[in-house]
Amino acid sequence: MKKLLLLSPIILGVLIVSSCNKTDQSLAENSWAVNGKVFQADNILVADSSGYISATVGNSSLNFKFKSIPTTNANYTVSVEPYNTNEVSVKTILGGANVYNSIDNKGVSASVTIVNGKYHIILPSTLAVNADLLSDTVRISANIVQP
Repeated sequence: MKKLLLLSPIILGVLIVSSCNKTDQSLAENSWAVNGKVFQADNILVADSSGYISATVGNSSLNFKFKSIPTTNANYTVSVEPYNTNEVSVKTILGGANVYNSIDNKGVSASVTIVNGKYHIILPSTLAVNADLLSDTVRISANIVQP
């Protein structure tokens, strides 16, 4: 019984940490969430030459920046800046004013699949920091499908 009581906090901690990297399956296609507030995109843009895939609604957006636009299905490590071809940076602009940029998220990857030339990006819960106020952080997740 003592062993069970001693192991319970450790098991609980492992479960919490491992669940943080799971994809939010509850997000509808073409939506992203910032600290639980969901945004439903009405426009998806792919800019091949600059390596961007963006989702927008009104004056809010979610932007994925790749070193070069993906050409095969792969997982991309979330980072501050995509210095390598296996990395992606994420930026969300809320209400045209608040800008949040991804930080290096060890062990967090965005999954990119390409079907018939169309992109599908799943982003699990990822930490991002306010560009103007570094103590202001949010968690971003997404399910973006190019129409």
